[in-house]
Amino acid sequence: MTDAADPGTVGPMSSTAPPRVAPLDSLRGLAALAVAVFSHYQHFGGDHARYPFAATAWGAWLYGNSWFLVDFFFLLSGMVLTLRYLRPLAEGTVGAKEFFLLRLTRLYPLHAITLGVCAIVEWRLLALKQPPLIYGNADLYHFFLNATYLQAGWFDYGWSYNGPSWSVSVEICAYALFFAFAAAHGGRQYLPRAVLGLLLGLAIARMNLSYPFFNQNVSRGLVGFFLGSLVWLGVEAARAARVGPNLGYACLLAFATIVGLSELIGYKEFVGITPLPHALVVFPLLVVACLEVPMLARVLSLRPLRFLGDLSYSVYMVHVPLQMVVLSVLGARRVPTERPWVFFAYAAAVVGLATLSHRYVELPLQRRLRARLLPVTS
Repeated sequence: MTDAADPGTVGPMSSTAPPRVAPLDSLRGLAALAVAVFSHYQHFGGDHARYPFAATAWGAWLYGNSWFLVDFFFLLSGMVLTLRYLRPLAEGTVGAKEFFLLRLTRLYPLHAITLGVCAIVEWRLLALKQPPLIYGNADLYHFFLNATYLQAGWFDYGWSYNGPSWSVSVEICAYALFFAFAAAHGGRQYLPRAVLGLLLGLAIARMNLSYPFFNQNVSRGLVGFFLGSLVWLGVEAARAARVGPNLGYACLLAFATIVGLSELIGYKEFVGITPLPHALVVFPLLVVACLEVPMLARVLSLRPLRFLGDLSYSVYMVHVPLQMVVLSVLGARRVPTERPWVFFAYAAAVVGLATLSHRYVELPLQRRLRARLLPVTS
């Protein structure tokens, strides 16, 4: 997962910023927690069929399919960065240096720390002649790729270290295109260029390419990010035309129809088990409904959910290092994954550690780096 919004202003050089959109923050937080607690619960081993809630329809979906939520993150990121940066980039009030430093100071400090934790755990095991945990490939080459955000989208030779950070690497590719599209010619041609970015991602997926940049990981990032950007522009247009709620209810009806038909026909048969149907249809319908249906927007604006949104990047980045530490301490002892208390203890540990990380690591480092690297003007 990647960060979709900064908690502060557009940047230290800016005196004002567009307001944050609470439903998008909350959706990001819920999705990050689902990936950490359900999709990656499998890292503890055990019988997946006996996991807590695995017998329920929603639990089975989350355990089996919440890896699709990475595409949801890309979609949300495209929406929020379009809201926050499209106009400043087009008007030239935010330049290349500020834009990329804002992104990197938001993302890299926690990435570097969690990579370091994973490396310490993995290299200790290697020194003891024990196999690596979870992903493998605990060598210096893969460490270099991770440290330079080249571990996915460029030189893909297997998962390694803090595996979920692959999506951050991919999204940086989308950032570069987004900046180029938004900053060129005062942003006047951004819309067709965003469509081009989406079509590029679809073409890479269709041709099943596997080259640096032109590969399936980057394809997912481009499709999600630029579709999210286009969806946000569509939402803004609907609001300007005062038909936002109508659009929201239509999307909610379409989403409910997909859910209903999936129950009748079968999820695999109707929706499929690949990222594209979710990125192109299911997730955009859900997001627009959550934004424009007043009741859903109010629920997703509740303070606990907004707080979870604040923690989303930390949740996404700290859960695998936490798992590695636990597994290394337990050694050969089996984790009783079928016990509900283990599931809830793990979920609480993830949220608790993410809270500490966000408050005492993520935000302080971000502020210090921005104060040093970016000038402050009124």
